[in-house]
Amino acid sequence: MPARHSIILLFQQLSRNNELAMTTARTLSKHLTVLFAYLLLLVLQLPGLAQTEKIKVALFVGGGTEPDEFLKEFRNNVDDSIYWERIDSDDIRNGALDNFDALVIPGGSASAESRSMGGIARENIRRFVSQGGIYLGVCAGGYLASSDEPTDLGFLPVETADGDHWFRVDPDNGPLVDIELTPAGMEVFGINQSHIKLIYENGPIFAPPTQKPDDTFTPLAYFRSEVVADGGQRGVMINSPAIILARYGKGSVLSISPHPEETPDYKQAEIRAIHWLYNHRPNSSSKTSSQPVTAAPSRTPSQPVTAASPRTLLPPITAASSGPSRGALHAPAQNTQATPPQTDPSGPASPLSAQALKLAESIFDNASDVKYVHHEVPASQQVETESDGTLEAHTDCSGFISYIVHAVAPRHYQEVRSREPDWSYPQAKIWATFFNSLDSGTPEGGWLRIDNWKDLRPGDIAAWKEVGGENTGHVMMVAARPGPVVENNGYRYIELPVIDSSTTYHFTPEYLPPKAGQKHRNGVGMGIIRLMLSDDDQVIGYWAGTYWGEGDKPIKGPADCRMIRFARLMPLTATD
Repeated sequence: MPARHSIILLFQQLSRNNELAMTTARTLSKHLTVLFAYLLLLVLQLPGLAQTEKIKVALFVGGGTEPDEFLKEFRNNVDDSIYWERIDSDDIRNGALDNFDALVIPGGSASAESRSMGGIARENIRRFVSQGGIYLGVCAGGYLASSDEPTDLGFLPVETADGDHWFRVDPDNGPLVDIELTPAGMEVFGINQSHIKLIYENGPIFAPPTQKPDDTFTPLAYFRSEVVADGGQRGVMINSPAIILARYGKGSVLSISPHPEETPDYKQAEIRAIHWLYNHRPNSSSKTSSQPVTAAPSRTPSQPVTAASPRTLLPPITAASSGPSRGALHAPAQNTQATPPQTDPSGPASPLSAQALKLAESIFDNASDVKYVHHEVPASQQVETESDGTLEAHTDCSGFISYIVHAVAPRHYQEVRSREPDWSYPQAKIWATFFNSLDSGTPEGGWLRIDNWKDLRPGDIAAWKEVGGENTGHVMMVAARPGPVVENNGYRYIELPVIDSSTTYHFTPEYLPPKAGQKHRNGVGMGIIRLMLSDDDQVIGYWAGTYWGEGDKPIKGPADCRMIRFARLMPLTATD
């Protein structure tokens, strides 16, 4: 065969081999792609890697509580594994705990918290824990976990020692006390040293158990120093439990006397404890103890809780190979799916109200420059985004509310705007008179008037119109449900948490935007105002705070004002 033909055949064979190789490579590539996708799917399904199970946490903010530090921790941190909400006594009575994994009861006054709850809410809390919920009580919340008073929750078979001298220190200047964590306590709180100092503000000093507890009744820390005042006995506090962990039914109870959340370097300790308790629930795959957890019989509402009531506590805690999760927290977006109009003012907030509240909180969280000023520009320009992504909110009260309503519900905003078309945005007095013009119980143009302050929900809007004078009034967004009726020094009022733009220093707790770097209130912020009540619980005035920054003078008392009105954003109907 001539060489020329041999070369041709060789090239033909190489060509065929190359095509075979390319075909094989393409086939192999497809199989590898499928294999890779399958392996990736398996990885995504592994717990704790790509998927994070959310822990739903309820923070009690009802009467008697002082939740400032917990609110700061929850608001200023970001952690996709935790969802949190504020709840009050009404929420608990209405079954809200069914939607949560953990309940946090902060400090304050245990007796006031218990009165705020009432018997139904207290029994709902007991049922929540006995069925597997997590209870974390700090200071006053720790008192409530005990069996000291008939109105306590009775989770722990302990009472307080030297209860007649509970007032040991001014709570506004709580000292640091020496605490020794047990090895189990170090694990639960994610702290790598046993001897620490925590702020103490009259938390419970527990006496020995009133009955022999199960071996699962676990002190996690002890006081190694003490505070003695007001005639108290020396030596009572030293070596008594500072933190106790127990099982109640299928649930967990963590009672903390001092305040980690107020102590620098330990502000995330309770959050890590919530993670640990959640990961060590009965039948949880993360549980490190090999001992089984048996549930106590569920207690019915008719059965009183006493120290002798049957309970099943946690199994003895053993050191885990890895510490608890250390993430931070944030509140996820509200569900804004449209629902039929809600005409019962005592019902939940509407989806539009939830959107409005979410936007107001977002401005509070992210505005790096806030200032109270009458900014004569349209509502849409009252809050502006800078080129670097930061927010600037130079606005007064009505400009702030106008911006939010215009952004969330522009047609609703036009209903109000049409009442004062010559102004850049409606003044506070226009919001009040508009709300006053609405029919009670029937939405108009997407607005529902709320006649009773007891029906206020987060996201509702409150406004008042001054009688006489140059002040045009005030308008604000409700941030949480109002507290109980207070009678003090001849005044009768309720406290209402709000988000607004103001120079008035509202009553505590008051918060300034974390990114604005302010020392005093001047613009957007959160705080408490007081609505003054008549003997028949009608709103007859307001008390906005303690100091009027714009006028540079203290506010010594309330102001009469009969034009105080409330309204709620509602979904539009076909007739609107």
